[in-house]
Amino acid sequence: MQDLGRDMIAMIDQKMTRLELLKKEVKVLPVRQFKTIFSRIDDNPKLSMELYLNHLDDPRVVMSISPSIRGTGWELLRLGDNFMVDFRALEGRDEIRFIHGNGFVAKTHDMIPMDEVVALASAGHQSCGLGCLISAMNQ
Repeated sequence: MQDLGRDMIAMIDQKMTRLELLKKEVKVLPVRQFKTIFSRIDDNPKLSMELYLNHLDDPRVVMSISPSIRGTGWELLRLGDNFMVDFRALEGRDEIRFIHGNGFVAKTHDMIPMDEVVALASAGHQSCGLGCLISAMNQ
């Protein structure tokens, strides 16, 4: 039981340390009318990301870009199941090595420059008119 308690305290400490690092190093970048968070942290890149998003408290943050834990490229991830982000739009792009079937995640082959991966993220953002919004609300 003591080991479990020590492990829990260590995990909390690790998450809080990472949260402070995220606050210092993550960039919040515009992607059309929304935002993405961009992180170069490659050691367990998603650690404390939920805490950082809560810290930001910005509903316009709809995706994240971070190093992939499976491969050498970037991972583009839809946040909060936002229907405006669908990475299936990146199908056929040379930079892309994987897109999940429902479009919530895409991965690049390599760590391409920040401006290029943000441009890909922008291409994965849906332009949505009133009809699209009504359709999404009825799902």
